[in-house]
Amino acid sequence: MIVAPGREKIFSFSSYFIYSQFSLLLFVPVWQLLP
Repeated sequence: MIVAPGREKIFSFSSYFIYSQFSLLLFVPVWQLLP
């Protein structure tokens, strides 16, 4: 599977953005549970 460098960079950036949003959603409830 051959992917253009530009498209691959956009894909990695979007996956990183989704991962950061997901980790933030997981992190906020834990942060509110902390004393």
